[in-house]
Amino acid sequence: VRGVANYSSGGLGTAICQELYRRGWQVDVICGTAQVKPKLYQKLSDAPSFPEMAQAIAAAKSESYQSVIFAAAVADYLPVIDSQQAVSGKVRSGANDLSITMEPTAKLISQIAPVPGGTKVGFKLEPGLVSETQAQQLARDYCQRYGLTLLVVNGKDDVSPTQHAAHLVHPDESSQQLQGKLAIAQGICDHVEDQSANQT
Repeated sequence: VRGVANYSSGGLGTAICQELYRRGWQVDVICGTAQVKPKLYQKLSDAPSFPEMAQAIAAAKSESYQSVIFAAAVADYLPVIDSQQAVSGKVRSGANDLSITMEPTAKLISQIAPVPGGTKVGFKLEPGLVSETQAQQLARDYCQRYGLTLLVVNGKDDVSPTQHAAHLVHPDESSQQLQGKLAIAQGICDHVEDQSANQT
C-alpha cells in the first residue's frame, strides 16, 4: 500500500467552474487533491487534506455566496492516529496482516450555506449503476437534510475517463439524466441561473 485516495479526478468540478466563469459568474474555488484543476476563476484555495478543506470552508462562511456547489469528493473517513501503534519510517514487507482503523469525518456540506434563496448543489456517488428511482429516493433525503436545491447523483459504473452519466434531481424529485461532463456542468449552471432569476 502506497496510499489511500479517492476516485475523483476533479474533471467535473473543473468543468462546472469554467462554465460558470464563461457565463460571467465570480467563481471562488476550494480545490482538493485532483488530477484536473480549473484554469478559469477569480480565486482558488488549495486544500489538499481534509483539515485544510474544513478550514477553507470555515473561512468561506464570512462570505455571502449566492451559490454553493459541493463537487469535491471529500473524504468520508480518516485514519485514527494511535501514538502507541504508530510506526515511524517504512513498514517492512512480509507481515501477515496490517490494519488501519478509520473514523468518519464531519459532513462539510452541512457547514456552509448560500444567501437565503440561493443555490446549494450536492453530489452523491453510489456503487454500481443508479436508476432514476434510486436517484429520486436519495434526493428526497439529501435535499431535506442539507438544504439542497439540486442533487447530482451518479453510480461508479457510470463514471470513467471516457464517460460520465448523472441524474440531476430537484427537491420535488423532478429530474433529468445527462451524459458527459460538459453537459452535466451546463445543466448545473442552468440550475444556478434559473435559481438566480427566481430570486430576483
